[in-house]
Amino acid sequence: LARVEQFLPEEVGDLDLVAAVSQEMPGEIRDTESYRAERALSRLGFAEEQQRLKVCQLSGGQQNRLLLARALVGEPDVLLLDEPSNHMDLATLALLERLLTDGSCPAFLLVSHDRALLDAVTERTLVLRDGCCYDFALPFSPARQALLERDIAARAARADEEKKIAVLRASARRLAVWGRVYDNEKLARKAKNMEKRAARLELARTFVSRGSGLDLSISTSEARSRQLLTVEGLDVRPPGADHPLLYRVEDLVIRPGDRVALLGANGSGKTSLLTALMAASGDPTGEQIRFSPQAVVGYYDQELKTVSPQQKTETMAGYLRRTSPASDREIVLGLVHAGFPHQEH
Repeated sequence: LARVEQFLPEEVGDLDLVAAVSQEMPGEIRDTESYRAERALSRLGFAEEQQRLKVCQLSGGQQNRLLLARALVGEPDVLLLDEPSNHMDLATLALLERLLTDGSCPAFLLVSHDRALLDAVTERTLVLRDGCCYDFALPFSPARQALLERDIAARAARADEEKKIAVLRASARRLAVWGRVYDNEKLARKAKNMEKRAARLELARTFVSRGSGLDLSISTSEARSRQLLTVEGLDVRPPGADHPLLYRVEDLVIRPGDRVALLGANGSGKTSLLTALMAASGDPTGEQIRFSPQAVVGYYDQELKTVSPQQKTETMAGYLRRTSPASDREIVLGLVHAGFPHQEH
């Protein structure tokens, strides 16, 4: 059994890739069978010269490939994958797809929000919802359609059942009134029996899902500036003074309502640009990167790199109270809206 970790352990940062993969092999064969680590890395698209890089030099997508190599080096029978496609560029995603559909790939359980990947590599889908597990012998898209059809049928059945219950209760009330008015014990007894039947039907009603309850809406109605972000003549490099120039941003403007995709191969500098933008967001005097004074910048830090180890021990509500201007009520409502129950705040 092998599990693909979501994040690399901090202690492997200064190791080269071969050593980082060999770490997952039994100690007695690490030195004599290092070729297994090299083979796993090659299988994941790392060229021979890349295998001597340090882990800390890798991009997010390259780190994900390294996580896969660490899991595969032990030649497992079952592979557990938790969001393996995060940060991957299109070429690496294609490599992952080939790996998971290769006849030599072990059985696997895959957690992912990448619908195209799920459709391409799986033949069975488990959906966790309503406190239970729905099992479909189908890839993701057909399974999603089957679940939708099940929900539609359940709502129709529930509506029909509610009508029958309402008719029974109305008849029971009418008979009960007649029983009292005419002092008719038989009518009164029949009314009670009908009420009991309605109660049994109510208990046996078809279950109707509430869905996930999650929703996300982003409003730009209050954005008054015509230019939220301006970037001019910015040299983008990885963090650290000695790293070479990756590329230069001559002119970039983002206005209210813009939806901009930043694409590039793993290691091309996508995260480096976001890091530079975030670092400049608190400096109104910047020359190369300028945010509008009216702009409020939000940063989706997928790996929580901006959160210190001490901060990671805080509660979610405590962290947000200290780092955001929101009120306690806004923080609680925001966490609930994002799907976190009160007891986890």
